[in-house]
Amino acid sequence: MANPAPPLIVVTDLDGTLLDHHDYSWQAAGEALQALAHRAIPVIFNTSKTLAETRVLQQRIGVNHPCIVENGAGVAIPHGYFPTTPATARDQGDFHLQTLGTPYADIRATVVALRESRGFDFAGFGDMDLDAIIDHTGLPGEDAARARQRQFSEPLVWRDSEDSLTEFIELIEDRGLHFTRGGRFIHIMGKNDKGHAMHWLADQYPLPRPRVMALGDGENDIPMLQAADLPVLVRSSSHRPPTWPGACFVDTEVETAANAMAALNRGDNDCEATGMNRTETETDENSGRRTQPARDDGTDNVGNDETGTENPEAPRQTVLLTDKPGPQGWNDAVLTAVRLLAR
Repeated sequence: MANPAPPLIVVTDLDGTLLDHHDYSWQAAGEALQALAHRAIPVIFNTSKTLAETRVLQQRIGVNHPCIVENGAGVAIPHGYFPTTPATARDQGDFHLQTLGTPYADIRATVVALRESRGFDFAGFGDMDLDAIIDHTGLPGEDAARARQRQFSEPLVWRDSEDSLTEFIELIEDRGLHFTRGGRFIHIMGKNDKGHAMHWLADQYPLPRPRVMALGDGENDIPMLQAADLPVLVRSSSHRPPTWPGACFVDTEVETAANAMAALNRGDNDCEATGMNRTETETDENSGRRTQPARDDGTDNVGNDETGTENPEAPRQTVLLTDKPGPQGWNDAVLTAVRLLAR
């Protein structure tokens, strides 16, 4: 059982972050996981996966801490983990479940009604048999079956145009739902996100409130990274790094990474306080010069407003960007944080 008042909690996305994007392996992060366990630092999974999937992964990896599932819609807390169980959490046998999202049946009814009335072309998990889910996820049969046990969100394979997707998003938001992109699917859910759930869970720890290190690789991880004390964007092997207004990136392959993380650990989580400029993160194929991450439309939006113009009023947040993708990058960043704590 975790120390009830740890100095740090590590909150992590799974697919593409702690788990390899292609084969779902986590072994490359083994050294850091052992270091965290040795120091009784909790590892909190914060994922788009279902509770059934996540609890099995906790057992496989040897993690016995709370977890956040379906993009912040639910938080599972082992019995006796906190001195006082949150009053709003429901007893589910060997854990309590705090619901922060919208029931799956309501979400499913909304997306099906929109497809029938507007003719959108997509397939949700509710439309797929087990073989189709295996094909889309690459999961083995038992894991794919757990992925179907949805409580709060519907992953979609979008087959229509981007214009239709824009219309679809507007319609679901008019109906009180929300949209986010994961590594493989778009996810329809309630007005919940990974950041809000992470903040709620961190508040359950006894005082002094632990600092929060968060690691993720996708757009749906942005609220979590924005809310973290030590945000780490894990480089992806399958897509370009997402960006958001005000974020400035420190590449962990350079020596300044440790200095930046030390500043973040002190609570100096803005670019000026850490002494960092906006980091170069992608390589220009023509010049060899490293450039900023770009949006899907190819424009730079770090520290920009919606027009692509630099917005000097936007809050500036320092974010570490790993040199290596997936669990190896996760491992290196977490070990850096652990070494800082040991000083």
